[in-house]
Amino acid sequence: MSMFDDSENIMLIGSDSCEVFKGKDQIKGWLTQLFDMASFSWEMDRIDIDSNDNTAWVFVEGRMVVAFKTGKTKKTPYRFTGIMVRKGSEWKWRLFNGSNPRGE
Repeated sequence: MSMFDDSENIMLIGSDSCEVFKGKDQIKGWLTQLFDMASFSWEMDRIDIDSNDNTAWVFVEGRMVVAFKTGKTKKTPYRFTGIMVRKGSEWKWRLFNGSNPRGE
């Protein structure tokens, strides 16, 4: 949660249709369930960032690596886009949208 802005208007949209969460409590609840079953890392092939003063737009494409607590690992194509805001010297997610590209 430390990677997200402190605003209650933060949003996280996952790759499944039911994964739309707004506010710290909803996002934290979903992330807690998610990280209870697996850990995640990314192999990034493309990173595009543009900024204007205290706002940045992000596009990342690559693969998501899921390491399940059962020992199984799964690698899948993944993209994420989002909007970040500058808070002091740090950048925080205001909107995060993750997706599995179709046709991959």
